[in-house]
Amino acid sequence: MQTRKARRAGIYCRISVTQPGRDKVGSQERSCRKLAADHKYDVVQVYVDDGISASSGAQRPGWEQMLEDVAAGKLDVLLAVEESRFARQVMAKEQLQLACITGGVRWHTLAEGEVDPASADGQLSSGLRALLARHEVQRKSERQLRANNDRRSRGEPIGGPRIFGFESDRITHRPDEVRELVWAYESIADGGSVYSIARSWNDRAIKTASNYKPGKANDKWSYQSVRQVLLNPRNAAIYTHRGEELPVVAAWEPIVPRELFQAVRALLTDPSRRITDHREPRWLLAGIATCGVCGGYMRSSRGSSRGKTWPVYRCTTKHSLPDDERRHAAITANVLDELARSAVADAFIFGASSETEVVDPDLAEARRLRVRQAELGTELDAAVEQFVRAKSPRGRSAAQRLVDELEAEDLAIREQLDGIERQSARAALLSNTSADLLGRGRVDLAKVAESKARLESSFDGLPLAKRRTLVRELVDVVVNPGRGAGRVDIIHKRVPSLNDDDESASVP
Repeated sequence: MQTRKARRAGIYCRISVTQPGRDKVGSQERSCRKLAADHKYDVVQVYVDDGISASSGAQRPGWEQMLEDVAAGKLDVLLAVEESRFARQVMAKEQLQLACITGGVRWHTLAEGEVDPASADGQLSSGLRALLARHEVQRKSERQLRANNDRRSRGEPIGGPRIFGFESDRITHRPDEVRELVWAYESIADGGSVYSIARSWNDRAIKTASNYKPGKANDKWSYQSVRQVLLNPRNAAIYTHRGEELPVVAAWEPIVPRELFQAVRALLTDPSRRITDHREPRWLLAGIATCGVCGGYMRSSRGSSRGKTWPVYRCTTKHSLPDDERRHAAITANVLDELARSAVADAFIFGASSETEVVDPDLAEARRLRVRQAELGTELDAAVEQFVRAKSPRGRSAAQRLVDELEAEDLAIREQLDGIERQSARAALLSNTSADLLGRGRVDLAKVAESKARLESSFDGLPLAKRRTLVRELVDVVVNPGRGAGRVDIIHKRVPSLNDDDESASVP
């Protein structure tokens, strides 16, 4: 008597979310192997998709390989703990069904038993189960969405990975990281760079939040990761959803004041801030002074003669344009630094202090705009409701026009508030830096020379980042090629009256 050949079986295991310490995929495989032994199947292959949802549409390497093997005639039956392991979407289930019908393959699960997808009963039952699985996925999604909206209305955080500065509950502060964040914000507000913060954290072995996850590689801080942390509104207890601030009180305490966060955010997102933070500047005017020939920024370099070298500023555009025959600017660094230093002192002395202080935007206007913004939210809701209830085309058209007008006004207000926030932040930065320069004393116009010497000495004592901030905010420095009069143009931004004198500095 001829022995019946065992049917070749492929086991499919899938789990949507991998959980450390719990081998759910291994448990599925063991259950399927027992099923194969009970029915005398010969397991020839195991297909695994660990941590991949069947509802997300993401690629599943194990699933795709299984379908290829079915089409190649390598299998007679597919095993799984339940049909939902194969697929939750109707289209994916139909794809499996078509492949199995073409290849003469059945599937057998612990939950539903053996199914012949080529039979009418098999197609009906399998199709119904796919629809029910999809229905359950949709219901779970809706329940989760309602739960998340409820948490947002109470200012509570939505679940997710731990965030730098907070414990895993996303509410409790982690003191050591809070201290680092406060220092980082103050450093940027004082004119420091993102790169310098990343370097400091790496040098002192300050770990990222991801370093605390089991099995996660100890990656270092980068420019982008530091910038991302500093731009997170939750550090100022600002609750946002999809980039928009929600009018709720956050369930956690702020790490830094809103004003400091807004100041730093304005600096890090300012499009006029052309200097990259990937390399920390070491010279006062590198990336600030510009070439009078092409308008390009000047960088630090070295000049040499008779075996001696000294620092210079050179226009770098020339190197990127090999066919450019124009003579671009270059100048000894200490000469240009001295001119800039003198110009900053002049701005404080001859600006009678009031001209060098940046006036904050009208806070009353900002408050008025925010009140109007809140009113717009109510009016928009009413307009949308009016559109939904309108029974005639004319009524819907009128409601739609009203919605468009209100949305346009809301967008205009957002742009105004953003401009006020940015201007105020930059004004606060300059004001603080100016206060450091002036100290407790006041400029005595009767003793200009003495006052200027004192200011220049104070300027020299500031950190480089603050000196660069003052130069950038108070003057434009343009270097022209050649020698003598007119080579360096200092254009005052805060004290335009100083620009009336056309007498240029003589530069060797």
